Amino acid sequence: MNTPFYSLGLFCFLFITCTNSSTTQNKSDSLGVPKLANTNPNDLHNSNNSLDWVGVYEVNLNCKSCHQQNTILVLRPDDTYVLKNKTIHQQGEIIWSQNGETILLSRNGQKFKVGENKLYAINDSTKAMYNVANGQAVFYKKLDNTKIQIDTNTNHQQVADRIKAYLQKKYQQELKINLLQKEDRRFTFYALDLNGDHTNEYFVELNGQYHCGSGGCAYDLLNHDFSLHTEFVVSRPPFFKSTKKTNGWNNIIMYGKQPSHSQSSYYIHLQYDAKTRSYPSNPSLIKQSTVAPEKNDRVMWNDDCHYPQSFSF
Repeated sequence: MNTPFYSLGLFCFLFITCTNSSTTQNKSDSLGVPKLANTNPNDLHNSNNSLDWVGVYEVNLNCKSCHQQNTILVLRPDDTYVLKNKTIHQQGEIIWSQNGETILLSRNGQKFKVGENKLYAINDSTKAMYNVANGQAVFYKKLDNTKIQIDTNTNHQQVADRIKAYLQKKYQQELKINLLQKEDRRFTFYALDLNGDHTNEYFVELNGQYHCGSGGCAYDLLNHDFSLHTEFVVSRPPFFKSTKKTNGWNNIIMYGKQPSHSQSSYYIHLQYDAKTRSYPSNPSLIKQSTVAPEKNDRVMWNDDCHYPQSFSF
């Protein structure tokens, strides 16, 4: 389920807030970013090993179908990324070029030359990403790496191993015929007590093209014994554990789909159903609300700040 990268728009949701051993002279390319000569990249400073590239980048595109709307790209220190706007919430791996000067986004193949606090989109005939005004799209860093850190509540290996066993069983047929690619086998989780019994449930996010689309990715909520509680269809983060409860369980708040050209945020409040003993599995069928999460609501998958540890099954 690929999402075209050129379909760009605003995704506004934030609630919380070496030494060079070569004597060859460097040159500059058409983008004005230093270009390294054709030497051994391990002997040179390059963007990967000398620039502070981790952070949150933003561009205000002015292209034919963008209507001067923003797109955000988060580069994480574990070589993963999040690309998001009004129509896209995409996650994947950062693939560095051999010379350490450019990156490629694994989900859509878009390339960037990495500069000092800037990312220069590299265009080609199939994935044009440009600004009509000046012929190129440049992402500027708006948040540095001191704010991009792993949430320490999401990196427990024993929990990850239990979730891994659950996912291997769930997707055993897909794994047997090699249907799942490397990115399709990545997952993240949050542990949280939703019903006040002092044991954790586990919110699991699945990644890759097999699980994700233009509307987001697939999520499973597991019981404390790692059995399935609720399987959610494609949804878009961040999610919130609300302090408000229904039938003894905390409500879960998700972002709703925003209307075209709207600057307003819409939310979906999922309430626990005592009859089905689960939450609604299809958030898109729940009435949208303008009631935002509260200050004390716990946020999950808030990509601009802390992010969860990634594991594979």
